[in-house]
Amino acid sequence: MTTDNYSKMLPDMYDKAPESNISKLLQIYADDIETLRAIAEKVEAYRDIDQAVGKTLDYAGNNINQQRGKTSDEIYRVLIKAKETRIRCSGTIDDIIESLARALDCSYDQIQIYSDIDEGGTEPEALILKGLPLESLNKVAMSATQFTQLVQKVVPSEVRVSSVILDGTFSFASGSLVETSPQGFANTAGTTGGTLGGVFTPENDYILPI
Repeated sequence: MTTDNYSKMLPDMYDKAPESNISKLLQIYADDIETLRAIAEKVEAYRDIDQAVGKTLDYAGNNINQQRGKTSDEIYRVLIKAKETRIRCSGTIDDIIESLARALDCSYDQIQIYSDIDEGGTEPEALILKGLPLESLNKVAMSATQFTQLVQKVVPSEVRVSSVILDGTFSFASGSLVETSPQGFANTAGTTGGTLGGVFTPENDYILPI
């Protein structure tokens, strides 16, 4: 609220001119109120896992018994989100995809999960994960090994993750014409074209605390 808003609440016996003593006192009060409001809004924002950092993020993890270990804020957010959805996960393919998509902040259709049998394998209780958005992994600097560990925690305990295929979207043309689809070569600005497979792997890779 501005000083004018506070002045309107006073009886008309008071001098409400901007230069009056009462208006000056109200200005001090109004400034303090705005400072407190800004602090309250910041505290509320930090309750959001996507905005919380440092110790505040630790509190969010401790609430669901998810330890930080050596993880960065970015990876720790992934672990917290995965733990929250894993608590409610019934073990179905759709629930597993939902858990991973929410943890990595990507759309559901970017993750595909198949049984090992469907892909020509021999294990009835093994899953293969394909189509993972590499951009999401690279954004939080999570290695392929760490992500595989996370996936194994999300799936039911009796199920084994036999492979995680980190494919890109790039493909060559089938004929002699230049590929012009979203899967072809990128333009000079890098705004179109497919992506290569691969994932950022830090030199000091470590096991996640899950």
